[in-house]
Amino acid sequence: MPCRPRFDLYQAAELLRHGAVLGLATASTTWLAAGPLLLLRHVDGDLARVGQLGLSLQITMILVASVQPFLAAALPVLSRSAAREDPRVGSFGRVTALLALLSCGVAAGLGFAFGPALMTWAFGPDFALSGKLLGPCLLIGGLIVAPSGYMQVLVLRGRRWPGAVAGGCGGLVLLAAFPPAVANWGVNGAVFAAGMAWLARAVILIALAMTRSDADRQIEP
Repeated sequence: MPCRPRFDLYQAAELLRHGAVLGLATASTTWLAAGPLLLLRHVDGDLARVGQLGLSLQITMILVASVQPFLAAALPVLSRSAAREDPRVGSFGRVTALLALLSCGVAAGLGFAFGPALMTWAFGPDFALSGKLLGPCLLIGGLIVAPSGYMQVLVLRGRRWPGAVAGGCGGLVLLAAFPPAVANWGVNGAVFAAGMAWLARAVILIALAMTRSDADRQIEP
């Protein structure tokens, strides 16, 4: 028997609405990732320093991207547990945050200790600054990954706006903190401002995940 497609306007509108909110969250995190380089280009103007920072940030983002598939793989299990109203689902955010901070803390320690020598060996003496920035950038990686579990729990609860709100607030922090930080500390100030922006996003996401809403499913934060 042939299957006849049926278009449901209400369901299509709901899909677009939810997708638009998640799209805003993705756009805001993309700005947090790319914004420091764009702003440093205009605030500082030294393309060599922009390139040095870009290399350290790209290494960090590659490591962050390598973690995301593991979090995505846990989503079906989380979804089934949430459907059963399993209260242990709420601990997923805490576990992922702890693991992210511990692993990135270790990676950052290695970056501080061996980053300059490693980058000089791999790319030449002109990239010594990038090696010095590697440790702080890896700390930022921990701030990026830490709230990911909380964000997944929020989406399972039907709360999609916190990602966009937290990302937007982080973007505002980046815009406000970047010029004075770079003026005072140069490229190190750029890393500091980026870290403050990602920290603001993480704190807001975790705080919202730990608050209750009438639309929430019965999951303890």
